[in-house]
Amino acid sequence: MQIRNILILGSSIAALLPAAVAQGFYVDGGYSAASSELEFVDEEDADSTASFDLNMGAIGGHVGYDFTPYFGVEGEVLIGVQDGSFTFEDVALEDDIEFDVGMNSMFGVFAKANLPLGERFNAFARAGYAAGEFEISTDGEDGVSVSDTADGVGYGVGASFDFTQQIYVRGDFTRYDFAGGDIDSAMAGVGFRF
Repeated sequence: MQIRNILILGSSIAALLPAAVAQGFYVDGGYSAASSELEFVDEEDADSTASFDLNMGAIGGHVGYDFTPYFGVEGEVLIGVQDGSFTFEDVALEDDIEFDVGMNSMFGVFAKANLPLGERFNAFARAGYAAGEFEISTDGEDGVSVSDTADGVGYGVGASFDFTQQIYVRGDFTRYDFAGGDIDSAMAGVGFRF
């Protein structure tokens, strides 16, 4: 009799376990408006610098898991869909050179601290590691294209609002502190909790 009760209890736990594990999972997707500032320093004249503001666009999303209402982890993927551009005046060639800079892809892993503010609203902060591949190219027949990777720390804040128990909207701001320069990203999207 005791073995039978143990088997029944074990089967009940096994049946409930997938629902319990899946309860904290979520996915979302949206659009990211990213900006960065490139600075060029003349090697022959250190006082001569030129800086350019870049505005890029990407689509992406998050897959995450909330272990408790206050702590979770999430992965992030961004795929570039809009390049930034700037014009460089080459004094030696007496010509302007148009550059396009784009994000091919970026991936990140973050720890996330949640602050529930009522039943539907949640604020959060997150920090982690991110890496991306970027491409810079010039226009014209003799144009060249070079791609490179960068990685570093990512950190930011955001908030989400639950329309239902499963559907929510999310917005966040993240700074990616890469060796080649910082990238600021403001992202908005829609998500689903399992």
